[in-house]
Amino acid sequence: MKPQDAERTILEIERVRRETRHALNPIWFGNLAFGLFLAGAAVLAFADAGAVVISLYWLLAGAVTLAVVIRFYARHERALGAESPVLDGSTAVLLAMLAGIFAANLATSGLANAVMPLYVAALGLVALGVILHDGIEVAAGVNAAAVATIVAAVGPEEPGAWSNLGVAAILVVAGLLGRRWA
Repeated sequence: MKPQDAERTILEIERVRRETRHALNPIWFGNLAFGLFLAGAAVLAFADAGAVVISLYWLLAGAVTLAVVIRFYARHERALGAESPVLDGSTAVLLAMLAGIFAANLATSGLANAVMPLYVAALGLVALGVILHDGIEVAAGVNAAAVATIVAAVGPEEPGAWSNLGVAAILVVAGLLGRRWA
């Protein structure tokens, strides 16, 4: 085999691997769903819906969003005929991110309560992007960290609502971009 043919073959294998990874992990849907969920949370916070309504929203709408995303990925994998293991690298990152966000919420108050969970989410998004070799996800994580930094620096009236709105916009854009190239 000539060196040029070998190089072309290796490049083709890498292209197929990248396309297969993206086909198995259509992260755009999760980004879009959770972005819309966070937009709803921001709207409720800005509308002064009250702690009980907002808590119920997080509990019920969060559970529905999670169920819809899980169902989408399960159906997608079945349609491809390639179901991933229950606990793979991306699932481990998502579980660690959710645990970290929960812990940051419990451990902080005030402005830190709006910013620290967002930094944890940003780190999780970057890690997820690295594991899945998804530049859009890495960029979403970097931008989420930027939103957290801006909210921390400005200290707005409703820091949690602004954090949710910022991340919602980032996730919706990442979802739309990811869908475009899926």
